[in-house]
Amino acid sequence: MTASGDTRALADRLMTDFGVQTESLLRRLLRRSAYAAMSRTCAVERLARELDTHAGAPDPMKSFNFWNRNRRELALWPYAILRSIPNVYTPYLDQDLFDFLMGLPADVMSPTLADGKAFHTDAINRAFPKYSAVPFENKKAPKADARAHNRRLAREAGRYILRHGRVSMRWLDPATVLPLAAWAAARPAFGDNRQWLPLVTLYLTQLEMAADGRAPAACMPETITHMRAA
Repeated sequence: MTASGDTRALADRLMTDFGVQTESLLRRLLRRSAYAAMSRTCAVERLARELDTHAGAPDPMKSFNFWNRNRRELALWPYAILRSIPNVYTPYLDQDLFDFLMGLPADVMSPTLADGKAFHTDAINRAFPKYSAVPFENKKAPKADARAHNRRLAREAGRYILRHGRVSMRWLDPATVLPLAAWAAARPAFGDNRQWLPLVTLYLTQLEMAADGRAPAACMPETITHMRAA
């Protein structure tokens, strides 16, 4: 949280720093009435209200991240990747360990409040000193070419939207969404520089299906899991 406790300012910053779609794109994808109900102003207000509920936690941002991004998105990864295994254990959710970690203030987990991995790194190196010389992720290393993955994502997302999205579009504007989906399905290179666009459109399609009482069909679990993990 901000030192002043201004969760509205923080919500706006989070939307700016982590949002991948622009307001102009959302205006194109959504019908006018739907955009009015889901505008950036509405999103910031909703996000700020959620941030408010974590203001009293020892580490407000850690609490917010856990109960939102971690619990609702990252927590699904091990169960998807290891879905062939009957019992998948998540040791960091051990009740005592969870209570201990969630009770630590931000300056303990990351003394400089800059390196969010400081506590994580120190704890692992202390537990396994024999391997402390083995480096963790090198964020400066060249990234793998994700072109093949992005093209597959664009192609499969486009096909999914054309197959399931055209039944009912009360929120989405079919004049914009369907041509985009057809273009992505026919020309996967569309995803080379716009890998987030098919995903945003796919997500909105599934939200609309859910709101319309239609359970979203299974959608490229391997592709989506790899994309999120990247």
